[in-house]
Amino acid sequence: MKKVLLSLLIFLFGALVGLGGGWWLWAETPSEDAAAETVAFTGAEGETEELETANAAQISFTNIYRGDGDANTYEQDLTRPLLLEIEDEDTYRRVWAELFAATLTPPRTEIDFEQQKLLVLMTEQKPSAGYLLTVTGIEQADGKLLVTASDKSPGEGCAAANRTTRPIHAVAIARTGEQRESVFHLEPDRSAPCRIKLSS
Repeated sequence: MKKVLLSLLIFLFGALVGLGGGWWLWAETPSEDAAAETVAFTGAEGETEELETANAAQISFTNIYRGDGDANTYEQDLTRPLLLEIEDEDTYRRVWAELFAATLTPPRTEIDFEQQKLLVLMTEQKPSAGYLLTVTGIEQADGKLLVTASDKSPGEGCAAANRTTRPIHAVAIARTGEQRESVFHLEPDRSAPCRIKLSS
């Protein structure tokens, strides 16, 4: 009788341990139904596409120019942001002249187009100064280059020059030989403090 009770106790203990182990595995295993993080990126024609960024590979870049361009001369489309890919010196020279046709043209940084290409991201035309565009990251995923940038606006009550502008950030990345579509995502940012605040 004692042997029967002992066997029963061992069986029950094993069953409880099995249930406990099964619960621990279930609790630690991520749900397959969990939605992957996606971000809306914009393509060359203004179309948007939701892309996963969790497993994207980081791409290093070199800052070439960040500031304002001439809002009125580079008129491919003043009503929406644009991302240009420049892969040769002649195009670089022409686009740079158009971007700064009516302003003081910054010097063109020398770029080795055998090894690099230039990405020029710009916003739509802005109604005043005080805006700033900053590329914060470039990644590669699903055969695409994903360019993310912060799009800062002047805060409420900030004084800004009354002239149209078009913020630009140009960066250089390594040329890999792969044909990769470039898309971008702008993150609105109104956190910057005023340099000059309008008196109330």
